[in-house]
Amino acid sequence: MSRIILFGGMLALLAAAGATTLAFKTIKPEVVQHRAALVAPAAPIDPAILHQHLQDLSTEMALP
Repeated sequence: MSRIILFGGMLALLAAAGATTLAFKTIKPEVVQHRAALVAPAAPIDPAILHQHLQDLSTEMALP
């Protein structure tokens, strides 16, 4: 009798996990699409600023 209860509990746990996974997979694309509509397109990065920042980082030395 205890085996049947244990088996039923495991099936219920797996069913709950599967339902949760399906719910999140269904909701996620809608949320991503909504967030993408709110975000403005990114401006291109100025290469001169990036190069200067990388030079500044390369001149710094780690402390012993």
